[in-house]
Amino acid sequence: MKKRLLFLCALIALLCAFCFSAGAIKEDRPYKENKWIKIIDHVVYEYRNSPNQRPKKHYAVIDYFDTDEAANDPKIAKTVKIVDKIGKFPVTEIDVSVFDEWMDATGDWVDGTADGGCASPYTKRIVLPDSVTRLNTYAFAGFGFSSFTLPEHFTVIPESTFEGCRYLRKIEIQGQLTEIRAGAFKDCVHLKAFTFPSSLKRIGGGAFRNTGLHKVSLSNKTLCDSFAFADCGSLTKVSFRTDAAQSGLAVSEGQFMGCSFLQTVVFPKNVGGIYLCDEAFRDCLNLKTVKNVSELKRIGFCAFERCWSLRMFTIPAGIEYVHPFAVLSCPALTTLYLNSENPDLLRDCQKITAETSFGEGNFIDYLRNDCMIYVQNEDMLRMVQEEALHSKAEIAA
Repeated sequence: MKKRLLFLCALIALLCAFCFSAGAIKEDRPYKENKWIKIIDHVVYEYRNSPNQRPKKHYAVIDYFDTDEAANDPKIAKTVKIVDKIGKFPVTEIDVSVFDEWMDATGDWVDGTADGGCASPYTKRIVLPDSVTRLNTYAFAGFGFSSFTLPEHFTVIPESTFEGCRYLRKIEIQGQLTEIRAGAFKDCVHLKAFTFPSSLKRIGGGAFRNTGLHKVSLSNKTLCDSFAFADCGSLTKVSFRTDAAQSGLAVSEGQFMGCSFLQTVVFPKNVGGIYLCDEAFRDCLNLKTVKNVSELKRIGFCAFERCWSLRMFTIPAGIEYVHPFAVLSCPALTTLYLNSENPDLLRDCQKITAETSFGEGNFIDYLRNDCMIYVQNEDMLRMVQEEALHSKAEIAA
């Protein structure tokens, strides 16, 4: 009787273990293979017949899933390799949010780890074959890899491709990159370096927002949309090089806003004017040095607001417009060189502030009272003293 009881208990235990393992397998393999779906090394491929794409018949990567074992063992899942073809059909496409591990199976956003994401830090890289020619938005967003190589035939990085890849540290660009679209590297907090090639024509809005970049060197012919590098808390230096003489340079709205450790900005020489849009360097609390300002033509609304460490600034001779709030709330600013000889420069500013709660005023009115202002001639000295009511003004030696 005891033997039968022991045998029955053992049988029940085996059945329970089988059911548990079956459930785990089901959880780890959310797809079933069929004539449309293929699974190779935890990468899910879907056969497609798309008349508007070439080749028309191809496979697309639609999902990736870790096993429980791989997620918990740092020796597993070092590299994810995408195959170049399945059967006679090439793999040409990475679908939307394929490697996005911030979402559960229903597509809902889920809470992450203490680092802010669910992506495993153990997958070091993803290898794309040359057959892949199309990346969709959010293709790798939130994934836990640390390095990535963009194949030579890619010239555009799509919108939010790497957004939230918190472990991403290295990006290698093999081809002639022409465009980085909005949010492409947003929140890649450990991405410390990126080479911006001369071939790059456009950087989309927020493309590098809240990344770990330490230095940024841009061509004057690279157009940046709003907030492209905003909130980069590790950024210390921004420089621009002249790749297209006389083509001009525009620093977009909020392009470097909130880069609180930015210390130095170096503008290019021999360009057709430099235009600072609204809030371009707002809240750059440690900004101390702004070099090569002689070609500044426009300084927009709050362009340098709350640059608390800025002690000296020059308004160049060729300036066309300075917003009255351009250097608002810069308490350390003790020296201003007003090299412009335009007698209307201060009066034009007052028209803007007349309809605001600040009342009439210009950019000099909002400086600290003991800021020394150096001007170029008697007319500008009189203008500063009469229009701005600023007593500490002298003609520059």
